[in-house]
Amino acid sequence: MDTDQTPSAAEKQAMFERARELCAQRRYYQAAELLRALDQYPVGPAQQDFAAVVQSYLGLAVARSVGDYGEGERLAQAGLASKGYHADACHNLALIHLDRRDRQKAVALIWRGLKANPRHHGLLLLVKSLGVRRQPPLAFLGRSHPFNVWLGRLRNRLFPQRVPLPSGDSDSLFFE
Repeated sequence: MDTDQTPSAAEKQAMFERARELCAQRRYYQAAELLRALDQYPVGPAQQDFAAVVQSYLGLAVARSVGDYGEGERLAQAGLASKGYHADACHNLALIHLDRRDRQKAVALIWRGLKANPRHHGLLLLVKSLGVRRQPPLAFLGRSHPFNVWLGRLRNRLFPQRVPLPSGDSDSLFFE
């Protein structure tokens, strides 16, 4: 690839996959550099979805590499806005909100992403780590009533919630 030429779609995809690997390895600074370079190239109408996901990962990498959560959220939100309900974009923005300790927005994004892809591994792991509230056993009593607390704990021991793992794994994620 020449420096004054736009890379091919395959080269862009390879760069993006490398940046995703770097994010998975928590090497956000290097991922941000690669994604910034990738974000500079012009995209055609057919590549708008790809550009949106690149922006989403760039937002996560910027937020986690230099701690600029405002800029990271802006980039990830722009990627989500142009893509809509892409599960990766929802996942990345939810991680940023969790880093900022905004659990309410993160949970809303997790469920939004799961609507787009109910088997998204990262979102399912976030659901597991955050937990999900069930209806109280006795709905006419308050959630903190001792009967509801006791019956809820008993129900969770006898009938734990399960979330299926993606990619055909036979195990399930259990809520604690």
